Amino acid sequence: MKTSPHFLHQRGFSMIEAMVSVVVLSFGLLAIAGFQVRVLASSAGANFGDQAARLAVDMAERIRANHYAAGRPGQSYYAELGKWGPPGNKPSPDCNLASCTTWQIGIQDVWAWKTAVVNALPEGDGAIFEEAGQLRVVVTWKDNAQFVTSLGVGAGCPESTARSCQRIVIGTPNQ
Repeated sequence: MKTSPHFLHQRGFSMIEAMVSVVVLSFGLLAIAGFQVRVLASSAGANFGDQAARLAVDMAERIRANHYAAGRPGQSYYAELGKWGPPGNKPSPDCNLASCTTWQIGIQDVWAWKTAVVNALPEGDGAIFEEAGQLRVVVTWKDNAQFVTSLGVGAGCPESTARSCQRIVIGTPNQ
């Protein structure tokens, strides 16, 4: 009978081989966990962008429904009320419960919209600008995504590299 070399009869793993395999497996699991964190962050950023678009459309619909307060070019009540900043105190009277003038409805619309922006988005803010007979609704929020692409100041967005911005342009009716 022919004898075989000793290393062919070795059984099991040595301690060093087991440790190397655990280290390799650990690096793989850490890479997967890091990828999962990036996916979750991107998902949250996309959710905020979707929410901002919905809020901008909500304000656009409020303006379209109250076109008298939207005003003529150069005289928009919504643009006058809708500056950057917090919503402030709840207006009185509550137009959901009482009869209100066109201007009071405009005040209620801007307050309700700015309150929704603040509550829905991290460090959320919104503004309404008038430009060339159109109103521009802009929503901005603090975004923790690695790459934030803001539309920039030319689009009515505030200057910041850590904020995302969503806008919608509304044609106002001539009165």
